[in-house]
Amino acid sequence: MVKGKFIQTLQWVYLSSLGVNGKGEFIPTLQWVYLSSLSVNGKKSCGGVEALLLAAYNLDIVSSDGKPKIKTFRIPSFGQPSVYHEPSALSSLSLSESALSRYDHTEPEIWRSGPYPQYEAINGQNRQSILSYLLQCYNSCISDLSELSHQMYCKACSRLATTGFDDLSDISCTVKPSASFHLQDSPPPQSKRKSHVGELLPRIAISPTLMTEMVSGLYYIMFNSDKYLATRAILDIHNRAS
Repeated sequence: MVKGKFIQTLQWVYLSSLGVNGKGEFIPTLQWVYLSSLSVNGKKSCGGVEALLLAAYNLDIVSSDGKPKIKTFRIPSFGQPSVYHEPSALSSLSLSESALSRYDHTEPEIWRSGPYPQYEAINGQNRQSILSYLLQCYNSCISDLSELSHQMYCKACSRLATTGFDDLSDISCTVKPSASFHLQDSPPPQSKRKSHVGELLPRIAISPTLMTEMVSGLYYIMFNSDKYLATRAILDIHNRAS
């Protein structure tokens, strides 16, 4: 019965937040639950959340007609007006044929992202890229999300960065960089470590790409929503990355 209620809860989260009309406001919290459970008990403890994240990823990388989605972004040219600037006025002395030709035929640089591969399962090789993409989707609509979602985002980022460390401010002096990452599907057999506060949980793997997406969202929240929580999370990530 408990399992049935859990499945119903996952279905509700998917339809209300990760479906076609959702904005993914629960993604940061789900990623924290998924990665923390994975680091402690392995894949056997987080199959439902993993399936939910995989479904959200496979749904978002295709358009409504089922074709692979390609995202484009035009980088503004200094020779053409945009929402960011006005082009410098051409004086009468500079209206030569070559100058006019250069301004009229300047092709804007287009940045493209995609198409992204579909996956049937999440494993150690694709896990970080899938989570990074989902967090990028969250950041793309972060301005439309509630302040509560922003607060949960900050707390999830802090927990991902600090879990498994006794004193994160001393990490650069006491921990080798390779010791912070375990990308396997199950935690290493000797993952329990002791400190003056008791048993430490295993550290959670965070790739550079995922960490970059975390910081991107935190910067927005720091200047537009919750300055305190966002600043605290950025400091946690900074200490983790040092």
